[in-house]
Amino acid sequence: ARRCRGYSSAYVFCQAEDGIRGSTVTGVQACALPIFASAQPAVGAQRVYTVWQSKTDSALLAYSHDGTPSWRVPRGTFKGGHGPAASPIVHGGVVYLCNDQEGPSFLLAVDAASGQIKWKVPRSGKRACYCTPCVFNRPGHGTEIIFVHSYQGIWGVAAESGNNNWQIDV
Repeated sequence: ARRCRGYSSAYVFCQAEDGIRGSTVTGVQACALPIFASAQPAVGAQRVYTVWQSKTDSALLAYSHDGTPSWRVPRGTFKGGHGPAASPIVHGGVVYLCNDQEGPSFLLAVDAASGQIKWKVPRSGKRACYCTPCVFNRPGHGTEIIFVHSYQGIWGVAAESGNNNWQIDV
């Protein structure tokens, strides 16, 4: 992603896994705060998923590969010392995002095609934390999404339901 200080939009370059083809998605808004703690987009087969944040608004956004907006899921305002450094991931047709901040916080799963919220798990909002979730296929327990927070520890959340399967304090 190309960031320009003082501008409210960015240009996102998406390159194919084979490193040969590439496409530029133009006009995709990434972050209005001119800082380096910015989320990175996640790229799926049909869309690009990114986090938009300003001092008054934040959202999870999806764009087609040609830059056409697909959907927008509002996250409310974001309170923390840095920008939206928690990046979304896409896995199995679902976009996952951690929204830990100094205020109402939550873990989020959104249908990648429609933008419909599949589940939203509330978390205490004592401090902003910038976790990019990861996928863990735990034998005998199915797919879990792992979220990390400096105060709330490490959580293993069921990918399908959002149920907290386990937690480790750190």
